[in-house]
Amino acid sequence: MTEGWWQVEKFTDIPAIVAIEIEAQTYITVLDNGALELWNHKDSVDGPTNPADIFTIIRIDTSKIAFKSVNGKYWSLQTDGRVVSIAETIGTREQFEPLFQGGKMALIGHNNCFLSYNEDGDIVCESCTADPKMWFKLRSNAARV
Repeated sequence: MTEGWWQVEKFTDIPAIVAIEIEAQTYITVLDNGALELWNHKDSVDGPTNPADIFTIIRIDTSKIAFKSVNGKYWSLQTDGRVVSIAETIGTREQFEPLFQGGKMALIGHNNCFLSYNEDGDIVCESCTADPKMWFKLRSNAARV
């Protein structure tokens, strides 16, 4: 486990502040234009150091959440499958359902496809079948409740 950044393993333990570790030291980050992509922190063993890698969780109900980025916008699933941080409010496209299995988490978008990444490192929800790259670690440095 990364020091200070503990791994969330069930829905009821999801805190308000999180980072999503796709692979070892590789996190989802938001760019200035709202695009979400992968960012490797190979020089950091303590978790993400960039505020753009840290997201606020908004609980929608007992099974769905939304993500708010440092840019003040919500993640939104676009019609082309890309996930970007451009929404001003939370609607259906901004809601994701987390699934936990074996200590890892997968996210399902409103299109019933799993959150993942493409060859360019863009964050997408395109496949409705989970493969290993769709399971990642949800981490937080918030105090455990």
